[in-house]
Amino acid sequence: MQPILSIVFVVDTLASGGAGRQVAIVGSELARRGHRVTICTTNQAEGPNYYECHPEISQINIKAQSKLNNTLVRMIDKVYSIIQLRKTFKKRNPNLVISFLSGNNFRAGIAATGLGLPLIACERNYMPARLQASSPLHRLFYYLMSKLLYPRTAALCVQTKHLLEWLSKKVPGHDIKLIPNVVVEPYQKGSEQLIHFAPKRKSLLFVGRMVEQKRVGILINAFSNLADTFRELDLFLVGDGDQKEALEAQVIEQGIQHRVFFTGHVKDVRPYFRNASIFVLPSRFEGFPNALSEAMSMGVPSICFDILAGTKELSNMGERAMLLPNLEPETELAQGIKTLLDDPEHMSALSKKAQSVAVEFSTEKVVAKWESLARNYAKHHRL
Repeated sequence: MQPILSIVFVVDTLASGGAGRQVAIVGSELARRGHRVTICTTNQAEGPNYYECHPEISQINIKAQSKLNNTLVRMIDKVYSIIQLRKTFKKRNPNLVISFLSGNNFRAGIAATGLGLPLIACERNYMPARLQASSPLHRLFYYLMSKLLYPRTAALCVQTKHLLEWLSKKVPGHDIKLIPNVVVEPYQKGSEQLIHFAPKRKSLLFVGRMVEQKRVGILINAFSNLADTFRELDLFLVGDGDQKEALEAQVIEQGIQHRVFFTGHVKDVRPYFRNASIFVLPSRFEGFPNALSEAMSMGVPSICFDILAGTKELSNMGERAMLLPNLEPETELAQGIKTLLDDPEHMSALSKKAQSVAVEFSTEKVVAKWESLARNYAKHHRL
């Protein structure tokens, strides 16, 4: 009989985000298998989790309570979180610590130093593109972390082959594992009616944060260019973000506000997926995109870009989702949407093939990889 492990996860929050959802899924399955699981959240506001966890999981929120937002306060908050993490590690004395996202990898790495705890640090985004869009200070921080901290971890973990290849050059000779996301249907919490949906009309759907990375603006432009050709077509934009007001102004300027619907944050997105004709992910970069995987698991014909990230794995190089070149994204997107709308048989074929992602990236298969990784490194490597 295999021994029971004590595992501490470190993640920003269980109230939102793809990393939080994966920690909730993986941690809950490990707890169901009998392991002792603790989840430390470093940036979760007061209030309940959005993602439910197994009842045997212990959650510790170590977010600093300061309401101020300046550089000095943020530095103090980081020091506070490191101190609290170290106290938690000492008290729990786990076999293994698994941290998600660069900032938490840094916190957990410093906090675990000298405690004899193996750390697996997980990158969750396509870092070359992420760093290109970051400040020089952020790039310097990541360079130092990759040179000083990452080589001392038990292992690094990524979601895609391209990130593995890139990180292997940053931390040569180090053990880097590839474990994809679990793919499941969209999370349900509560029930909401589908708003603005009109029967017998077709719809394009985007689900995600409205931030620069997602390039929602090119989707709006592509839709605007097709609006006169496909008069029965609407566009639904589900989510919030700092670009939402600018995107709403863009829609009004193009005179398509009667056919573009901003829903805001939605607790249960499944009705939107069920009614969508096509799901579109126009992102400039991603890690392993949850919204795309959810759409595909529900059989929604999907369009994404070849952005050297999880879109290749999920689409199986374009076999189960349309994978567009990223050279002239707005033009390519409009043409891709038109191609699918003009070819119902192609849409039907994509719908059937897309659902295979739920089998390939099932909870059982992916968590088996996490469990094997945890057993391999538990207390076998000291930080």
